[in-house]
Amino acid sequence: MTAGTLSHRDPFPAAALRDGAAAGAAVEERRRAYRSAQLPPPAPPQRQDAGKALWAAWLPAPDGGARPDESTEDGLNGRVDLRERFPRAYAIDAQQTDFRDDAVSWCTSSTTLVVHIIDLDPVVCAGSPLDEVARLRLQTLYDGAMPLHMLPPSLLREASLSSKLPNECVSALLQLDAFGRVRHARLVRSLVPPVRTLTFAEVDALLDDKSVSSQIHAELRALASMAKRRVMARDPAGRGGPAVVRWTRQRGDAPWQPELVPKTPARCLVDEALSLYSYAARGAGKRNNLLRLPQSENHRIATAPLRRYVFRERACYMLSDL
Repeated sequence: MTAGTLSHRDPFPAAALRDGAAAGAAVEERRRAYRSAQLPPPAPPQRQDAGKALWAAWLPAPDGGARPDESTEDGLNGRVDLRERFPRAYAIDAQQTDFRDDAVSWCTSSTTLVVHIIDLDPVVCAGSPLDEVARLRLQTLYDGAMPLHMLPPSLLREASLSSKLPNECVSALLQLDAFGRVRHARLVRSLVPPVRTLTFAEVDALLDDKSVSSQIHAELRALASMAKRRVMARDPAGRGGPAVVRWTRQRGDAPWQPELVPKTPARCLVDEALSLYSYAARGAGKRNNLLRLPQSENHRIATAPLRRYVFRERACYMLSDL
């Protein structure tokens, strides 16, 4: 495939569009099959001091054998089923976001943060027309009234995190101490429950309103508190770092424009979670003796697979660690 095959009026070759339609249908079919798969048996009630035992189940087996809770059941494609252990996953992004590819979960008893990134490995096959387009573009380009997407928008909609069906992800499980520092980290190919979609503004309003109490509120406040502790450790003044540049548009037909956005508590929460995911991914790369890892903005690894192409070698440094 050459650059000449991509015209302005038809930004995707016909073969890539056909490949994308088939891949999108396959995503939907797998998700429906996962929904009908039996959930793992309910875990016994957890005591407040049971966090260490809960996390120990996710550590690699000391003899190099199979890990506890490793999924070998038919229908899960070798994925670890996180739907029972982490039943709530929050996808927090801007109001105008079209495609969501990351979410977070929190376990209070074990102080475990879980960062879920959509897994495109079963969606974009190596050597396919979709793979060739993604390699050619490297990332979604925002310029003028219409962004040039890395993959067909119809496929991006299908592959985005679903709020109705289970999701195929690569999840980083990170046990944190009281100061938000990482004690243990592990990556798993996972099956994640339907996500709760929230905007930055909604989360900021929730964090400011102390009159409401629920498990969801408690988890989001714990996540925000964790992010604040980590920011304070780096910057005692608590400024949360500089503002960030985001590509936004005011209306659906408005042009995309760069905007300087201050780091609110909700944005700090998401930024810290994605940085911790990259920490876990780099650890997996080091354990596999991969010295040169794919990088993207802010030194993150594989945290925006729907917008930035991650080289096929991601299977080496991420999936080989599972």
